[in-house]
Amino acid sequence: MPVKQLMRRLGVTDYDSHAEFVETSPHPEQVRIPLKQHVGVAAEAMVKVGEKVERGRLIGRIPEGKLAAAVHASISGVIAEVTTEAVTIRTT
Repeated sequence: MPVKQLMRRLGVTDYDSHAEFVETSPHPEQVRIPLKQHVGVAAEAMVKVGEKVERGRLIGRIPEGKLAAAVHASISGVIAEVTTEAVTIRTT
């Protein structure tokens, strides 16, 4: 059975609208990036408060001999806070 015919029989054609796609991109003022990304140990922060970072830069490295994930900046900005648990970046 053709899809259009099936949709008419099921009574869902009234709900089949083709809305225009509007691309949006969130622009947060700050992000808090956890240094622990999975069951392993937390990554070691490689940045300091006040340091400028670009999106994609490595901000947390894997401790030697440990199971962890490298952590990269998801936005460009300035490091606002560094703890053993997370790094906070504010946009500039």
